[in-house]
Amino acid sequence: MRVLLSASIALFHTLSSSQTTVHAALQSDTPSAHRIVTLAPHLAQLAHASGAGRHVVGVSEYTPTAYNTTQSGALPLVGNAFAINWQTIAALKPTLVLVWGSGTPAAVKAKLKALGLATFESEPGTLADIVKEAQQLAMLLGEPANNTALKRLEQQFAQLGTYPRNATNKQSNTLAAFHPIWPRPLMTVNGKHVITDAMRYCGARNVFAAARGLTPTITLQQVLREKPSVIVIATSANKSELNAQWQPMLNAFPKANKPVIVKVNGENFHQPGPGLIGETIKLCESLKPLAK
Repeated sequence: MRVLLSASIALFHTLSSSQTTVHAALQSDTPSAHRIVTLAPHLAQLAHASGAGRHVVGVSEYTPTAYNTTQSGALPLVGNAFAINWQTIAALKPTLVLVWGSGTPAAVKAKLKALGLATFESEPGTLADIVKEAQQLAMLLGEPANNTALKRLEQQFAQLGTYPRNATNKQSNTLAAFHPIWPRPLMTVNGKHVITDAMRYCGARNVFAAARGLTPTITLQQVLREKPSVIVIATSANKSELNAQWQPMLNAFPKANKPVIVKVNGENFHQPGPGLIGETIKLCESLKPLAK
């Protein structure tokens, strides 16, 4: 099976608006007693960005090494978006489980509730929401508001304010950008998607912002008609496979209208967590020379 970016990419592309919810009371209000389990890769990032990374005792599959390893070794895996290892979760005795609003199945959330486990439900619709969720999680867990990890995230977000943001996505003089998320069928994101928000911070205009559905299926002819100035492509570990996936589309552009290709790290860009903010800064730096 070929993996374009990560196993959770399809779920991420159902993302809607911000909806952070805490279900049930924490089983302990003593910070040192917290035991956190995360059910999506970006949720482990969120826990660390809030300053509570040391309390993570179990993570989902595909969580980056930086967030699934401690001095004692790799953290236990509790499953993935499609299957949860309930025995492992029970053995870990979590005081809080971080769940993904649109990515964690309703049945899983219902079982967590039935077990009496406290959950923090994350659903950021904008980059600002990611920061707010980290702040809310820090407050919930009793972490200092000025802890190093949280301040770092806040400073990264503040840095985005130094770029020429396209707040409305309707400015005709902004950089026309296209971000494909899947090659066959060809798919992209619309204006309500958090990735479009990321591109706006870099002064770019999503050429498919008005499309219906968060992740519309489009045709190559539609892409050519929009004449994007830049195509933002998320890279994976298998770069040769990546080139094979996107090259037919890139070859279809006439030489006179060849868009500039800008690459981003898909592991961060396609996860609605703190890593997306850092990757957006890199995107903004790449797009800065292209801005009109």
